[in-house]
Amino acid sequence: MSDSGWHSANGKVILFGEHAVVYGVKAIAGGVADAVTVRAQCSSGNSSVSIPAWDLAFSIDGTSEDLLQRSFAHLITALDLKGASFHLDVKATVPPASGLGASAALAVASTRALAACYNIDMNDGQINAVAFASEQIAHSTPSGIDNTLATYGGLLSYCRREREDARFSSLAHAPAIPLVVGFTGRKGYTAETVARVRAARALEPVKYAQLFAEIARIVDAAEEAIAVGDFARLAVLMDENQRALKEIGVSCDEIEQVVHLAKQAGAFGAKLTGSGDGGAVIIYAADRAEAVHERLNKHGFKTMDVLLGAA
Repeated sequence: MSDSGWHSANGKVILFGEHAVVYGVKAIAGGVADAVTVRAQCSSGNSSVSIPAWDLAFSIDGTSEDLLQRSFAHLITALDLKGASFHLDVKATVPPASGLGASAALAVASTRALAACYNIDMNDGQINAVAFASEQIAHSTPSGIDNTLATYGGLLSYCRREREDARFSSLAHAPAIPLVVGFTGRKGYTAETVARVRAARALEPVKYAQLFAEIARIVDAAEEAIAVGDFARLAVLMDENQRALKEIGVSCDEIEQVVHLAKQAGAFGAKLTGSGDGGAVIIYAADRAEAVHERLNKHGFKTMDVLLGAA
C-alpha cells in the first residue's frame, strides 16, 4: 500500500486588524507550526477522511453539499485524482471554527500528502493556490491570509484594497511571539460575522469608519513594536484592538469572560482572534502564562501555548 508519510501545515493567528482588513486596513498574522498533519494511503472503494481530534470521519462521494466534503472534492479535481481511492488520517492540534485557520491547514496538509502519495510534483505556490480555492468553498470570500500562512508560516502583514491583488509582506526578522490561546467553546463562523459587520457598517458608516481608522493606527503601532520585540507595548495594543472589536460588535460574552479571567490571572494583554462571535482569544502572559492556564482551565476553558511565527 502506497503511504505518503506525514505532512504538516500551519495554523494561523491574526494578531491585529481582523474585520478592518476587509475594508483596506492592514492586518498582522502569524503561523502556528504543525497545526494539522496528514498521511495519505491508497485504499479501495470511496475515498475517506478520519479526523479523530474533531470527531469526524466521512467518505468523499463528490455529491455531498457539506462544505468540508466539497472542499475535498475540489482537492481531488485540482490534483487530477478523480477515480483514485485513498484514505487520509488527520492529526490536528487546533479545533475547527476557532479562528485558528484549521480549514486552510487541513487543505494544505492534505494536498501535500496526496501529492506525495501519487508522486505529483507541486511547489508551495501551487499548493497555496489549491488551498485558496478550497477556502473559497469553505468561506466564500476569504482574505488569503489563512492559506498563505498554512503554506509558508512565519509572520506577515497583509493588505487588500478594492480592485487590487492581495499584498503580503513577510516580517522575516521579527522575533517569534509567545501566546496563550484560550478557547471560548463557542464556534465562530467567518462568513456570517463578516456579513453582519457589513450590514452594521452600512447603517452607521461614520462610526465604522472611525473604528477602522483606530484599528489602522493600532496595526501600524503593533508592526513597529513587533520589529523591536517590544511585547509589553504589543500587549497594550492588544487590549486597545479588543475594545475596538467589541465596539464593532464581534465580541461575545464568552470572549469577554476569557479576557476578564486572563487579566485577573495577570495577563498583560488579550483579544479575540479571527472573526469573533466565539472561537479563540489570544493572550500575552509572559511569565504569568501558567497562572492564566490554571485560571481559565478552572472555569472550564481549554487552553494551549503557541509560539507565533516560529519557523
